[in-house]
Amino acid sequence: MFESTLSNVISIDIDNEIIHFFSTDPKDKKTIRHDAQSYRARPFDDEFFEKFSHILKLHSEQNPNEQMQKVSLILPDTVFLTDMINIPTIQKKAMSTSLEVAIQAIYKNIDELSYKTFSTAQNKQYTTYGLVGIRKDIISKFKDVCSDNHVSISNVTFAANATVNGAFALNPKLKNGSFLLLDIKEKSAQLSLAVKGRTV
Repeated sequence: MFESTLSNVISIDIDNEIIHFFSTDPKDKKTIRHDAQSYRARPFDDEFFEKFSHILKLHSEQNPNEQMQKVSLILPDTVFLTDMINIPTIQKKAMSTSLEVAIQAIYKNIDELSYKTFSTAQNKQYTTYGLVGIRKDIISKFKDVCSDNHVSISNVTFAANATVNGAFALNPKLKNGSFLLLDIKEKSAQLSLAVKGRTV
C-alpha cells in the first residue's frame, strides 16, 4: 500500500472512535496483522491525544517485538483541505510565484498550514493545480505523542489517498490515471477522486 520499506500503519477512525494498527510479518510480507483499540474523546483535543498516547503505549506492551519505525499515519479526510487553483500558463518560475500569491490570497492562515501542490491539467491559457493541506499543529501533536512513545512517523496522509494507493497496489494500471473510486463499507461509503494519479 505504501513504500516497500514501510511495514507499519496507524489509522485514525474518528467516525467509529477506533485506532487501527496494521503491520506486516517480517518473515512473510504477504501476511498483514491488524489490531484495533477503541477510545472515547472529541477528535484531536487534549483528551484525545492523552488516550492516543495510552493506546500507543498499550500496543507497544502487547507487541514488544514489533518495530514501530517508518510508520505511516492515516488521518481522516475531514482534517485535510483540498482545493483546485487555476493559474495563467506562463513561464514555469513565474507560474510558481503566481501560485504562491494565489494561495496566500485565498488562505489568510497559510503560515499555520502544511501543504503540497501538484499540477492536474494544463492548456495554453491556464494550468490547474491541486492543493492538499493540513494544520501544522495537528501534525506536530501527533508526531510529539508518537515520539514520546518511540514511534517514528515516516509520512502522514489522508484516508482517501490511502485508499487510492491501495488501488494502485492492487492494479498498477491505475497509476497516473484519472478515476473515481467507491469504497463501500457496512454503514458508509467513501468516494475518492484521482486525477492523473493524484488524490484530489
